[in-house]
Amino acid sequence: MLGAGKYLLLAGAALGLLGCVAPTGSAEAARASVKSQPGEHGLQISRVIDEQGRERREMLYIPRGIPRSLMEAIESRQPEKVLEMSQKMAETDFTAGMFGAKWVAANFPHSPVHGPVAWILVAEIYEKRQFGQLAFEAYQTVIDKWPGYPRRRELMERQMRIADRFLAGEKFKWKLPWQEAVYLPLPRWTTPTRTAGLYQKLVGSAPYSPMAAEAQFKSGEALRRELGILSTAEDKQMAIDAFQMAADRYGRREMATDVGGVGERLVTATEKANKVFTMLDTDKDGKLTRQSNPDIFDWQGFTVTEMADEAITKPEMIAALDRQEQMVAQGRYQIGQIYQSQASDGLYDQTVSEKSIRAYNLFLDTYAVKGGDSRYAPRDGFQSEWYNKSVSQAEFNIHKMRLEQARGNMATGDFYAKKRDWTAAMKHYGIVVQDMSKDVVQSLTPQRKALHDTANAQFAAMYSRRITDGLALHRTARVAETAGRYNIALEQYRRTQVNLGFPEAEIRQYAATPKAAEEVLQINVRVREDISRIESVLARIQNQP
Repeated sequence: MLGAGKYLLLAGAALGLLGCVAPTGSAEAARASVKSQPGEHGLQISRVIDEQGRERREMLYIPRGIPRSLMEAIESRQPEKVLEMSQKMAETDFTAGMFGAKWVAANFPHSPVHGPVAWILVAEIYEKRQFGQLAFEAYQTVIDKWPGYPRRRELMERQMRIADRFLAGEKFKWKLPWQEAVYLPLPRWTTPTRTAGLYQKLVGSAPYSPMAAEAQFKSGEALRRELGILSTAEDKQMAIDAFQMAADRYGRREMATDVGGVGERLVTATEKANKVFTMLDTDKDGKLTRQSNPDIFDWQGFTVTEMADEAITKPEMIAALDRQEQMVAQGRYQIGQIYQSQASDGLYDQTVSEKSIRAYNLFLDTYAVKGGDSRYAPRDGFQSEWYNKSVSQAEFNIHKMRLEQARGNMATGDFYAKKRDWTAAMKHYGIVVQDMSKDVVQSLTPQRKALHDTANAQFAAMYSRRITDGLALHRTARVAETAGRYNIALEQYRRTQVNLGFPEAEIRQYAATPKAAEEVLQINVRVREDISRIESVLARIQNQP
């Protein structure tokens, strides 16, 4: 036992040297002003009367150095006094403050007066000790148990800030049990979905509020940032699904007629705010007060600062609506980016490139419009710096994906050309020529032109090779027919028909000589008769007894 104790002491010392001890506050300064009796720590057993008037035995572990005055308030079961003292002590002595707050939370768990205050104090001390996840969970207890608590919105904002710190790279910590200071930092690879889980709890607290839109987007962003070379398709799909949920659930759905009366566009935040104020601002003072419009404040779309004066102005509503829609827009944009990261190789999976292009096109159709130069620009109402940058990048990425697809089609065409399957090769070269003939962003023009010219040259070369091969196949078919090898003759005639089956103008253009062009035209006239004749011969042979 002594040896085990020595190892525990060494482990504790090692943790301290590694910096794994949370801040404890200036305990000495607090305790110097409050007299405490020595020996009043450890496990204490007493009999108490609970809230229902029943006597029960209570076991309480008292940390070393808890002030006697706080213990007297606890022994007399005065939650108001315990909380008051704990709040003051928490400024300099985290241990004493936490002890008092947890005692109230445990002994008055259903009190709407003392319970929330106790749990908020627990969360605040955990924040000061840099235990972000424990602070988040303490705030969540208040939100879940007392949904009508007046400071609910403020607590959710605090949770959002905690989750944002983890999103920015702060590590999760595992606190050793039965104490409040020593912890082990957890490597990021062991907690890949925890940050997203915090945001999902925020979504669950107010699933249809603008704050939930932000949390849902950041949930996807947290999953996206965890993607790496070892990530699976399922990991990437989780991030895509989170972004898709942000777009589907929180995207603005009100539509208006587009410029010129053709098509539809998304209603802007200004237009929506104007509509709301026209209906609700009856005294036309440019404000919606909590007293006159309580539902507006229940919307959970405004910050605590915006609601501090008990009134919402039109600019504040426009800002809230813009915040919500930008989260949705960023989600749509990120879906395209994740698919694009999977489609870096045109040979890998062309369908992934197409998914990326569709996602970017949906983003552009919603938030941008083509100008006279055939370039996309943000629509009115969506012209912030982020939209300007993202619209331009999305258009660039689409054309970059087209280049990836073109490279894939070029490689596929080359593959079929090596197998002398000229028809299949021409199909893929033709797709490259068609796609690369379309207008693209200027910076990609040299790459587009190089692919277009290469595919066009290969496409033309396929005609010459088809003619050469077609003539050779026809001669082979004639020889096989003369030798009575009718099955081989039929196969070669059919391949001749496929190789030489294109318009006269192209035959004359790509044949090596005028004589060869005339020969191909004559073969095309009679190859169907050749095939029919051989099929008849084979049928007679099969029907012979």
